[in-house]
Amino acid sequence: MKLQYITLALTALSLPAFAAESHENMHKMPDGMMKDMDMSSMDKPATAAQQAQGDKVIIAKVNGLVCDFCAQAIKKTLMKENGVTDVKVDLTAKTVTVGLKADATLEEARLKGLLKDAGYDMTAYKVQ
Repeated sequence: MKLQYITLALTALSLPAFAAESHENMHKMPDGMMKDMDMSSMDKPATAAQQAQGDKVIIAKVNGLVCDFCAQAIKKTLMKENGVTDVKVDLTAKTVTVGLKADATLEEARLKGLLKDAGYDMTAYKVQ
């Protein structure tokens, strides 16, 4: 019985490291693949609600977006920033759309740094 608990405990301790390593491997993109990515999603207009409020919208193309865990991690990180009103992650288009208050700013370098710290690579930035 004690051996089962020890085995279970050791398994539980190794799962987070395995999960993190597996998730990190999903984010690796072969060299040269970026040139084939469709950037047309960068031209999507701001939502009517954002335009009516005068909010600014930033659309960033981001490598490494593969799952809902990615989306939640990015949302959690970016929602901590002053002036951020909304974060939408499109896993298919590999974009992150950040809504900002009309008087707020989120500089390209700052956004790129936040995404890098979260484990992602921003490849394009556009303010609408």
